[in-house]
Amino acid sequence: PIYFAQNQSLTFIQGDKFYGVFPLLAGEKVVGALIVGSYSPFSAEETRFLNMFVDQLALAVESARIYETFKKTDKELKEAQVRFLRSEKLAVLGELAARVAHDLKNPLVAIGGFARLLHSKMADDSPDKIYANSIIKEVGEAEKILSNVLAYARVPRLKKSPVDINLLLDDVLFLNAEEMRDRNIIMVKRLDRTIPSVLIDQAQMRQALMNIIINALQAIDRRGSITVVTSRIERGGRLWVKVEISDTGGGIPQDVLPNIFNPFFSTKSVGTGLGLSIAKRVVELHGGEIEVVSDPPRGTTFTIYLPVEGEVEEVQ
Repeated sequence: PIYFAQNQSLTFIQGDKFYGVFPLLAGEKVVGALIVGSYSPFSAEETRFLNMFVDQLALAVESARIYETFKKTDKELKEAQVRFLRSEKLAVLGELAARVAHDLKNPLVAIGGFARLLHSKMADDSPDKIYANSIIKEVGEAEKILSNVLAYARVPRLKKSPVDINLLLDDVLFLNAEEMRDRNIIMVKRLDRTIPSVLIDQAQMRQALMNIIINALQAIDRRGSITVVTSRIERGGRLWVKVEISDTGGGIPQDVLPNIFNPFFSTKSVGTGLGLSIAKRVVELHGGEIEVVSDPPRGTTFTIYLPVEGEVEEVQ
């Protein structure tokens, strides 16, 4: 590096030309340099003029840099403020939803219980049995919604144990196999059976994987495919288990994609919009990461990375 003092320039000759290198100084900091060529040596007057010129040029360059830094900082502060306000609103909304869900759950359970009791006492040919059956069905859906709201509002306490993620995926996919057959959805599994176990809360991770699979099923109307792939990968000097869940649904629009993990956000007419939020939180509570890539109209891929405990390897 070349260090310049205030108003000090360097001159050199190359070929038949004389060159002057005039530093652009902001205090003692070099922010650039001006190179001027001439066929004759610089006179004292020319050197004085060029020094005055580079002083003004340095001031302009430094002012522009400070302005750009200010704009970037201002933008970051505004974005942080928006995120803070959004998180505050979501926290209040989540607390309110949890209270409402808790207050509604007991009477809802009672309604469902009485409806099932009446349904069992009615004759099979009774026209009222249809209404009782509808009540039971709708109460069941409402109970699922309330359970999701309470699950999101309550920070889970993890009970970790070594789990083969492939077996857990087999279980989740088996539970959805009948619906896939009914809707002509093909299940493709490419599971690496040699990957190590991961230390996770099996029940919580099952729910997270189930929510992503359900989201994939909802993205496909009829006829399509869901592909599940597992593998091992090294990232940041650590070993991770990687789970990819892809669907051939219509994909997620780019303007919607940043919001899909936000609680209570949904583009569907049913559900609470908490499924993917819960999945993300569960993965992150395990020290993992979740990513999504969508390519409308081809489909969407969710990728989960779960750390393998005790495995630290050098990345070559």
